[in-house]
Amino acid sequence: MTEKPVVATDVGGVKEAVGSCGTVVRPRNPEQFARALITLLENPEMREALGKEARERALNYFTIERALELYLNSYKKLAFRVAEPKVIPLNLKRQKLLSEKGYALAEIGYWREAISQFRLAIDAAVDSTAVPVLLTEIARAYNNLGNFDMAFNELEKVEAMVEYLENNRTA
Repeated sequence: MTEKPVVATDVGGVKEAVGSCGTVVRPRNPEQFARALITLLENPEMREALGKEARERALNYFTIERALELYLNSYKKLAFRVAEPKVIPLNLKRQKLLSEKGYALAEIGYWREAISQFRLAIDAAVDSTAVPVLLTEIARAYNNLGNFDMAFNELEKVEAMVEYLENNRTA
């Protein structure tokens, strides 16, 4: 987020990530890559404009807040797609109650207390589809506390849990 213009190759989602804030060239084309770099080096106004646009794009699309929002929305959809059982097991009822406490505490800014409730909710039913959502909420709480490393750690747990749930889903 330092207002630097970008020259990148079109692999994976790079083209979408860069958008109009930089130059994207074909992969394995060093001549095209070099020409794009030279164009930037010779044009300070272009460098400045692309750099400012890149910073603005990064602030709008690639902040931890945005990542948390996207994770949370995805996992809420995943959690609610699963059919509700006719008789809800006691551990899932407990998980729901504890997560509601966590949401209430988060709503009023009691982030540490919310984290504790979300962790208790996870412990109540560790293999439920709500766990990725709860881990994302913990990451959001850590983010609000300014503890970004812990927020990223929780997001890594989210990814692992989603993979686990997908691999162990009963048909």
